[in-house]
Amino acid sequence: MNAKTRKTRENSCGWLVKVMGLRMDAAMKVELEEHELDLKSFSNLMCLFEQDELTQVELGQRVGNPQYATSRVVDALEQRKLVRRRPDPTSRRAHRIVLTAKGESLRKVLPAIVQRVNNKMLAGLEGSERKNLVSLLQKALGVNTKK
Repeated sequence: MNAKTRKTRENSCGWLVKVMGLRMDAAMKVELEEHELDLKSFSNLMCLFEQDELTQVELGQRVGNPQYATSRVVDALEQRKLVRRRPDPTSRRAHRIVLTAKGESLRKVLPAIVQRVNNKMLAGLEGSERKNLVSLLQKALGVNTKK
């Protein structure tokens, strides 16, 4: 293996973030299996925990999915009785996505999974290093956490 190429890869922020993301996704999948959820369902539920009764379009925008993909995820969540669609009072075409009691029951469970996976994946870092890593990633991504 070319040592220069290897060094470039191992010092690439993009490559490192991608590898960490893949590993975190794999760990999340294992944790979510117990609740019969996939990563797409998880991300949609987490957005609904932040703000319930989003329109399907708003939900898709928040998770970064096209409308057809959001529709499929909402269909699956609705089949599992975790959410329900209700007509939007301001638009005849739109629907609001509402958490059901069953969906609401995951409000404490899913963030605990996130915490467990983060703790596992960042176990090699001290507390201050974890905070710095998250802070730097937020800054690089332009995420405002002061809300």
